Amino acid sequence: MHRQQLPLVALGTALVVALLWALAFPGVLGLRDMVVLDHPALSTSAFGFGATPARNAPQDGALALVGLVLPASWVARLALVGAATACAVFSARFGATTWQKAAAMTIGVYNPFVIERLLQGQWSLAMAAWMLPVIAALGSRWRGQSLALWVASLTPTGLILGIAVALWTSGRRWVTLLVGFVFSLPWLVPSLVAPPQAVGTSAFIARAEAGVGTLGSLLGLGGMWNAEAVPASRESGFAWLGVILFALLFAYAPRRLQVLAMLGLGLTLLLTFGPTDAIVAHVPGAALFRDSHKVVALMIPALVAGAGRVGGATSYARPLAALAIVLSLGQIPDAPAALAALKPVSAGPWRELPGRTLITDGQSIVRYEGKVMVNPWLKATDTIDSGVLVVDGGATETPNPEYLEAMAAWRSGDKESLQRLGIGTVIENGKETTIDVTAATVRGSAWWAGLALSSLWLLSGVALLVAVATRRR
Repeated sequence: MHRQQLPLVALGTALVVALLWALAFPGVLGLRDMVVLDHPALSTSAFGFGATPARNAPQDGALALVGLVLPASWVARLALVGAATACAVFSARFGATTWQKAAAMTIGVYNPFVIERLLQGQWSLAMAAWMLPVIAALGSRWRGQSLALWVASLTPTGLILGIAVALWTSGRRWVTLLVGFVFSLPWLVPSLVAPPQAVGTSAFIARAEAGVGTLGSLLGLGGMWNAEAVPASRESGFAWLGVILFALLFAYAPRRLQVLAMLGLGLTLLLTFGPTDAIVAHVPGAALFRDSHKVVALMIPALVAGAGRVGGATSYARPLAALAIVLSLGQIPDAPAALAALKPVSAGPWRELPGRTLITDGQSIVRYEGKVMVNPWLKATDTIDSGVLVVDGGATETPNPEYLEAMAAWRSGDKESLQRLGIGTVIENGKETTIDVTAATVRGSAWWAGLALSSLWLLSGVALLVAVATRRR
């Protein structure tokens, strides 16, 4: 390592630690959408074939498989640190000088999109956002780019965003399309078998932050729908610094990435202010982006590349790069404190139960140790999910008919119907009632298909990792 690289190593380390320090504590991961137990259940829902759309495939299936041999919560921690570190390393490649490299690293790792998604518990989407500059930096190096795309594909949205960046920057588009198709199978197949039906899309559109409006929020990569998952500084006028940062960096970005960024911004505005319900209802796959703010991630590669070129080869490069760093950190200065919310929670009574489990309150969101999070029972065992998610008092999914049938049987005391549905345990107000001690977990065709698809996804990543490692020797 050259001496001039030490400041960059120190900065990269500081950025990663500033965002992910809370993960060093023991426990399982639990915050809003993020619930990662040490040993999740290998359930049909984990494989994407449950009552809810397969938006958590291949993430949940992969974690359940990994959890057979390692604590999945610690694997998720390592994945987050690895993705952030890779983002820092490859973002630096856009810069020519130490200051430009430092600016690119800061924009790539420490930005409102990533921070807000981490606070929403969408950790795999944050990883995908970190992968976008990596995908852009690797360009025609298809092995490395495919590996970065695999990391991004942990969530369906991340894969779509990653494919868009790869197609825009890769010299082998057919490779991108082929590997993208393979990586999509864990969620594409369940979606084709049972097409999802989303309602209540207006609850998830991008949001205006204080003083800058919706457009200004998006230019700074902020504006996620859930105000409760946003650091307080974004509502105190600091979002203006993000608008200034965009104005500073965008002109220096390569033209191709500028076009991609404008397409991303335009699609975000269309989904936010346009006929979102009609688009989601009639355009296949559009439901992935009913949370319209996700699409603005396509601006990240342009801003990172712009930071790496800011000031060009002139004497203004150093002060402009320093200004970019200050603006990036300053637009969300309380992020390290806000991300204390990522501190793990203690493991509860959640475990795999015989047969299927019915949770009578039907709530997919609960409060545990003062945190709002997805009900951990949904990850710990095979449950009959209600299929309903309530946001701001409105349902955003259609109810699961099987859940309604099970609830009717439970309320009427019809034990035979519960046994016919394979229910071994009912949980009501935290109390477990055994229905059938002999109930066995169902291993139907959907379960086996999900197991095969999740295994294929994992093995694809291992194969690419080996290919990249051996290529460098």
